Amino acid sequence: GEKRSSEAAQQAISSPLLEDIDISGAKGVLVNISGSSNMTMEEFDEASRIVHEKVHEDANIIVGLVINEELEDQIKITAIATGFGDSFEKDKRHLRNLKSDAAKMIGSKVDLDVPTIIRNQQREAARSMRKHGNEEDEYDIPTFLRKRID
Repeated sequence: GEKRSSEAAQQAISSPLLEDIDISGAKGVLVNISGSSNMTMEEFDEASRIVHEKVHEDANIIVGLVINEELEDQIKITAIATGFGDSFEKDKRHLRNLKSDAAKMIGSKVDLDVPTIIRNQQREAARSMRKHGNEEDEYDIPTFLRKRID
C-alpha cells in the first residue's frame, strides 16, 4: 500500500516477538530493509527515519538495503537492537572492571616477546613459590624460570 514502508518499520520495532521489551533505549541497531526495485528512496528514508526516532539519540544505527524482485510490492524490515537502558551501562562498567582485574592479575609489565607457554610457566612457578614459601629448594625451579621471576 501507500504507507508500506512506515507500516513495515512499525511492525519491525514493535514486533510481538519483543513481548514487553521497548526498543526506545537501544544503543545499537542493525536495520535491513528489503524491497523490489519499485521501492522509492522516500520509502527507504521513511522507514529509516521511523527507526531513528524510536531508538536512543546516541544509538549507533546501521541501515542496509536489499533489492529482491520476488517481494514485488512488499517491503520487509528486520531490526536487531542491542544495548538497552541501564543494563547497557552496567555491562560497560562490568567489562571495565574485568579488564582492570585482568591487568592487576597479569601485572603492569608483560613481555609479549616471551612465548605464552613460558609466561604461563613463570606465573605458575611464582604462584608455587608464594604458596609453599621456603619449603621448596630454590633448585627445584629451573634456572631460566628463577631468573625470569626476578
